[in-house]
Parts: sequence; C-alpha cells; structure tokens
Amino acid sequence: SIACPVCKKEHTHRYFRQKIFLAEERESDQHVTKYKWLNDRMARVHPPYYFLFFCPHCFFTDVPEDFTKPFNSEYGESVIRIFKRITPEQRAVIEGFVGKINYEEIDFQSAVCMHALAAYIQIINEGELCDVYKAARILLRLGWLFREKKGDTDATETRGSARQDEDRCATFANAMAAYSLK
Repeated sequence: SIACPVCKKEHTHRYFRQKIFLAEERESDQHVTKYKWLNDRMARVHPPYYFLFFCPHCFFTDVPEDFTKPFNSEYGESVIRIFKRITPEQRAVIEGFVGKINYEEIDFQSAVCMHALAAYIQIINEGELCDVYKAARILLRLGWLFREKKGDTDATETRGSARQDEDRCATFANAMAAYSLK
C-alpha cells in the first residue's frame, strides 16, 4: 500500500520486482515487443499496462517514482498543487477517463485511459511548470499501446463502442501531443 501524494489515502498498487522479466526485443523507439519471464510461476500480464500508479480516491495518476516520491522531482510539487485546484471542467475530463478504468484488472482500455489521464494531469500544469518531457514520455507509451492493439489481429474488443472509445482516446492523445509541442 502506498499513500497518494495528493489525498494521502493509501491504496495497493502493483509493480514489478526487479528480475521478474527481461525485455527480449525492442523497436528503434525502445518499445519492448517481446518479454522473457524469469519466473515460471508468475502470472503473465502485459507490463506496459502496469506502468502507472492510480489513486482510486482522488484519481491522481503518475509514474511510480514520482507517485511515491513526488518531491524528488523538479515538477512534482507544482503538479500536486495544481491538481488540488482543478476546475470543474478539468474534473469532468478526469472523471471521463476514470469511468473507464478498472485498476483491479487492468486491460487495454484501462491502460489507455490511465495513460491519457496521466498525460492530461501533466499538461494541466501549463507554462514553465509543465514537465513536457514526462508528458511526452507518457504519450509515447500511449502510442505504443495503440500500436500493439492495432497489431493484435485476434482482438475482439475493437468493435462497437470499445472501438469508439479507442478512437476518442487516440484523438485526445493526438491533441495533447500537438498541445505539448506549442
């Protein structure tokens, strides 16, 4: 259990211990395409789905190192301060993502919404207080999720409303990427 840096409530988060798996193959942008699991008894999950920590109480979402030690980051304090003062419009955007997150059983949709939410939280922090490097890093990982899904020919969740949700998230990610380049 880890206390949220914003609301201070504790929640259990999953992370991978060192040497549970290795990246066997990578693409030129460092996207891992094949993992080697080092413990046969370990449940096989998709590691990129578990890249972020999410608070189910206040919905703050961040990379594990900054979620657990936000004041070790140059932008951590300002991200937390601004997150505590979000506008009703920003809260509505956040709740739109949260409604699609199942943090207990993270699937593609939950991972996409958590990544989009984490990037949005970073970009709320405008101007010099915005960690554009972290936002870009999260958006790159979001792009990797979509790339993997597009390559998954056996996927059945890409029909109907799930497909519309993916399209909305892709549109949002593209808009955020364009915004972060301003």
